[in-house]
Amino acid sequence: MERQVRYIRHAAFAVIVAITVVTLGCCPVCERGTAISRHVLTARATGAQVAPPSIAIGSESLNIAYLAQDYLTRDMVAGGDCVVGYKVAFTSAASRKAFDAPGPAYGRIFAGQRRDSGSAMSVREFHKVSVELEIAMVVGRRIDRPIKTIEQLRPYIRAVYPALELPNQNFSPDAGRATFEDLVADNLGGHRFVLGPAIAPNKVDLARVAATLIRDGEPVSTGRASDVLGSPWASLLWLVKGLAASDITLQPGDVVLTGALTGPYSPPLATAAGTYVGDFGTLGSVSCRITAQPDGGKAR
Repeated sequence: MERQVRYIRHAAFAVIVAITVVTLGCCPVCERGTAISRHVLTARATGAQVAPPSIAIGSESLNIAYLAQDYLTRDMVAGGDCVVGYKVAFTSAASRKAFDAPGPAYGRIFAGQRRDSGSAMSVREFHKVSVELEIAMVVGRRIDRPIKTIEQLRPYIRAVYPALELPNQNFSPDAGRATFEDLVADNLGGHRFVLGPAIAPNKVDLARVAATLIRDGEPVSTGRASDVLGSPWASLLWLVKGLAASDITLQPGDVVLTGALTGPYSPPLATAAGTYVGDFGTLGSVSCRITAQPDGGKAR
């Protein structure tokens, strides 16, 4: 029922957008962004994977991909969710090379995606389970002026957190390989995130943090914060500068996921159930449980 209501809200908003476009007219770039956003919204509204936009609609520029992300965000807010922060991706050289990415990218995170540490999620919530170790920061003061250095940035951050991010695979792997621009348009696959306990920024040297992902008591992945653009602070600074260029302001309470410390741990969906703990050493720990889907269930 909840999925049906959400779909009706999204569909209603899409109709309003279509009427507005017809009535007021729309530039080709806006039309392109709207078409891509409607396409990627289908995966969230129906629970079905879709072909990457570059295959279903044709390749797009990075500017159009971000425009599509803006429209997708508008649709999700119209559907009842709200933006609570941002995520940074492609922060490692290996991840950028894998998708021919020219640099990092950002997406939005939503209130409906947040889960408490220790909470459970069903595999039915995913097409593919992926668990990533991240360091999150929460803004304490509105960032409304140019920030050039990490030292200038530090006073604006209220707290840091150990975090897990669990993106979803909204594009069908059978349809073809997604491009960097496809992923940006799809809000970088943002789906679920979990925050551990807060710690004051001056209590830990983030660049020296190392973390281990543990599944049912067994280590399955390790990473270092220094692999996130050299430091999570550098990732946050990149985001602040990028948002400022688009006239977007970070507000008090905004959460920023600064990037994965290592590649995603992605067990087969049928065997993904288990307890996942991110041990970040001096930064603390965070956990979640993935529960098995009922017999005959289908991942969503």
